[in-house]
Amino acid sequence: MKGLRLLIVTASAALVLAVLAVVAVAATDAVRLAASPSAGAATAEYCPQGEEARRKAAVKRYLKQMPAAKKAYFRRVRSAKLRKAFVKKQAAQLKALQRAVQNCD
Repeated sequence: MKGLRLLIVTASAALVLAVLAVVAVAATDAVRLAASPSAGAATAEYCPQGEEARRKAAVKRYLKQMPAAKKAYFRRVRSAKLRKAFVKKQAAQLKALQRAVQNCD
């Protein structure tokens, strides 16, 4: 009786693992693409007339002021850790502005 229960549990576990393996192999791309935030229209957005030009101008203004802001911050702050965080934040802001231009449809 005990042996029969053990056999049933083992067979059930093997069946579950086999099904999961088949799903993982067969649907890897489907799952990856469905879960991706850039899978389609999620990244494109409607931009009224002139919006793309405004966004490009914002990127250009930000690029222009970046060195002066960095210089002023570095003059005030001596910590290498804080300086690195500032530069990283600047780069992230620039990337976000550039992404906004690219997403404009």
